[in-house]
Amino acid sequence: MPDYYPVFLNLKGRTCLVVGGGEVAARKVSLLVESGARVKVVSPRFSNSIKSLGGQGDIEIEKRPFETGDLDGIFLAIAATSDKRINHQVAVESERRNILVNVVDTPSEGNFIVPSLIRQGELTIAISTGGKSPALARKMRQDIEKSFAPRYAILLDIASQVRRDLLSKGKHIAGEAWQASMDSELLELVDRGETEAARERLLTNLEKWTGVE
Repeated sequence: MPDYYPVFLNLKGRTCLVVGGGEVAARKVSLLVESGARVKVVSPRFSNSIKSLGGQGDIEIEKRPFETGDLDGIFLAIAATSDKRINHQVAVESERRNILVNVVDTPSEGNFIVPSLIRQGELTIAISTGGKSPALARKMRQDIEKSFAPRYAILLDIASQVRRDLLSKGKHIAGEAWQASMDSELLELVDRGETEAARERLLTNLEKWTGVE
């Protein structure tokens, strides 16, 4: 497997194609819609999950076999059918057109892979094993979701509010100071649900490092 370059794509308003109508395709469509993409779905058959997505977001569903012309104007394509021949066709044609393409069952045929994702509020954590062990990526995702993600999602909201308030007063804080200010006591306050106390603790810590008043 190649060494992948990790990246988060801005898909808002971009047209993406999902070829396939099963549960895997439905999960891909949902994630694209959450990212603000315009989604085109092509398949001779659709699961109930795909049908239920038809009224959500900017989704166009066409019940028919894939045609190479479906890739016209597409920014990103996902081949998610159970037919390897069709998936290969989508991959080859996408590569020819310099389109980003992911093949769910055989990632080596595409030019990008989708990591295992954790999303809590505005916090997104991506985990990838480079395609070597998707099962391990899922296991790590489950562990992180239980142990770390909830507290850091709350901390993100607190830090974002504090940063916004400081910027409105013309105060710019170096990244090193922010990192040093997020100490264990602050995290304990977050874990206990004492968000206001956590906010005050963060401001106090920033004062020590930067002289914020």
